[in-house]
Amino acid sequence: MKKNLFYLFIALFATTFMTACDKDDDKDVDKTAETIAKETGSYTQGKISIYILGDAIGSWNELPETADIEVTQNLNVELTSNEAASIDLTIKDLDLTNGSDPNADRMTLSVPGVPVTAADGSLVINSTSKTWSVPIMSGFFADVNKIEGTIKDGQMNLQLSAFQNDLEQYVYIAVAVAK
Repeated sequence: MKKNLFYLFIALFATTFMTACDKDDDKDVDKTAETIAKETGSYTQGKISIYILGDAIGSWNELPETADIEVTQNLNVELTSNEAASIDLTIKDLDLTNGSDPNADRMTLSVPGVPVTAADGSLVINSTSKTWSVPIMSGFFADVNKIEGTIKDGQMNLQLSAFQNDLEQYVYIAVAVAK
């Protein structure tokens, strides 16, 4: 009798714990790649606000009501596919003088390999575990340490934070643009 119970237990164990499951991970990767393909391209309508602060602040919630610099201008944001679950984000030709100096250097912020996930037809970016050291102007670099937001149906709403190393300034960029 004990031997039969032992074999019954083994049979139950084998059928309960040794069954194969459908790979949901493959579906998530396919969905993310499909959503990335839909959202890649040029975004040229909307607003970019740049806040440059000399003092450290903890988060977006602590931004002052009036920033040292707030820039609104013609936009050139590129979103390209990098791999199955990441994108390259490039914000080109940013003018920190807000048009007052036509000879001013333009800033370009290129952040490669930004991890994304697909949720409800959106690309969701919540990148706080990675830091990118990127050139922004001739001789100037910034450490981008946070990118978060969503991209859905040609509408991009992102927040980026960086530390501009050479000038020791914190730079916060809010992007609300469309294709």
